[in-house]
Formats: sequence, C-alpha cells, structure tokens
Amino acid sequence: MFGPIVLACLGVLGCERASRPNLRFSLGFNGELRYMDGKPAPPCRVRFIPFESFEGFVGVEAEGESTPSGSFTLKTLGANRIFPGRYKVVLKPLTEVTTGENNPSPIPQRYRQFETTDLVIDISSKARHVYLVTIKRE
Repeated sequence: MFGPIVLACLGVLGCERASRPNLRFSLGFNGELRYMDGKPAPPCRVRFIPFESFEGFVGVEAEGESTPSGSFTLKTLGANRIFPGRYKVVLKPLTEVTTGENNPSPIPQRYRQFETTDLVIDISSKARHVYLVTIKRE
C-alpha cells in the first residue's frame, strides 16, 4: 500500500526539478564555434534550445554571441550559466553576407532554425569543460 505513495512522491519531485529552474543546478559554460577544419566560424548569435531531458534534467533556453575567435558564453535567467539537458543549437550570423552560387553563406541555412538544425549538445550535470560546436560549410 505504501509503494504507490512513494512512487507518486518521487514522480512529483522529478517533475518539480524539471519544471522549476533553480540556479544551483546550473553550470558554468564556455563554448567554441568552429568549422570541421578547426577554423573559427564568424560571429553568431548562439541559442541552445532544450528539446529532451538528459540525466533527468530538462534544460532552459540559453543564448549568447560568439566572438571572431569562435569562443562564446551563454546566459540563462540573466546569469552566465546553463542547465544540464539536451539542446539543439541554432546559429544566426551577426552580419549577413550577400551570397550567390559561388559565395555560399558562412553559416549554412540548416543551422538557423530549430526545425532544421542537426547540432545537438548534451550538457551533463557532471561535466564542466569547454564544449565544441562543430559545423560544416555548405
């Protein structure tokens, strides 16, 4: 008889942890945005949008801007932090280049929208290191 009550309480606690962000669960974050050849991508607005739970956490959207060297930090709830979770990464160039057939955009279109990006990052509650986001040129 007590089994269902205990399970119900655990379910409520798990939901509360996922639905109410608390900065004590957040992590410091540093990232680098690079092409496959290791060169830095041009400055972009970088958004991490949660889409699945990971290690029991559901992330909170975070965003920032990359520098010409490719490095970036992310802000969540006004702090330079990120929550553990599984994220899709969306990139928007800070300056748009006129493109043509012989001059493709430095940031491929597929990375610019949540529905089309294939960049997925898992932020672990145990890891505290620099995350590398690697993109392909068109």
